[in-house]
Amino acid sequence: MKQIIFKIQLITIVVFCFNHGFSQTKDTLVDVGQYKLNFTIIEGSGTPILFESGSGNDATVWKDIIQPIADITGTTIITYDRAGLGKSEIKSAKDNPEENNILNNVIGLEEGLKLLGYDKDIILVAHSLGGFYLTLFASRIEEKVKSVVFIDASLASFYTEAFVNKLNGVISEELLKKFREEKIGLYYEIKNIENSLILLNKTEFPSTIPLIDLVAENPYNPFKNEVDKKRWISGHQEFVNEQSNRELLIVNKAKHYAFIDNPLTS
Repeated sequence: MKQIIFKIQLITIVVFCFNHGFSQTKDTLVDVGQYKLNFTIIEGSGTPILFESGSGNDATVWKDIIQPIADITGTTIITYDRAGLGKSEIKSAKDNPEENNILNNVIGLEEGLKLLGYDKDIILVAHSLGGFYLTLFASRIEEKVKSVVFIDASLASFYTEAFVNKLNGVISEELLKKFREEKIGLYYEIKNIENSLILLNKTEFPSTIPLIDLVAENPYNPFKNEVDKKRWISGHQEFVNEQSNRELLIVNKAKHYAFIDNPLTS
């Protein structure tokens, strides 16, 4: 385990294409079947990098770091809003969690990338619950994923039955209704959490894919207790120890949103 100061270069450490050049940004809605996903793309050359945001976040959470990464690497940077977040639609307006589950969301992402012409080699970056999505995504297209960076990303092993029950116990029906009306993608993530975990616990992160695991010094810890903090960090250490092509780095002076808490000037 290494202690580090978080800088953009840590994200690009797995990028071996430093081709500087002119880039254009485009914002586009893509019909992925029964609904549309919004993609924001900084066009470049070389292997594209896809960013997957955490629970309830849309692509704007990456706004302060994607342009510097594009400038450093010269490669294509892809962010998007998951179904029901930001500018993206959902598959069904009816209150049907099954129609808007994690697998359907990943299939929608795959279709969107294919339609945009980015269905070949790719590099992945995931924050928080984005780790679930990109674990599933990577397991389905293992041969195309060149490398992955996790930023305080969720691992299914952390979400024990007791922890999930505790989470559900603090989410009131009033709050769920608010999410249903204002941020429906988050609503469905909450409603689907148990089924998502069943799927993720059956899905192994591909052993062939190199991964850098950035873990915040003060990681995801909604109940602010030392036991969960240690469980999060030790879980990531165990995950990294499973394969020699994985490396764990602790992000100093950072909380869960490490890429925001510890900026370039640190």
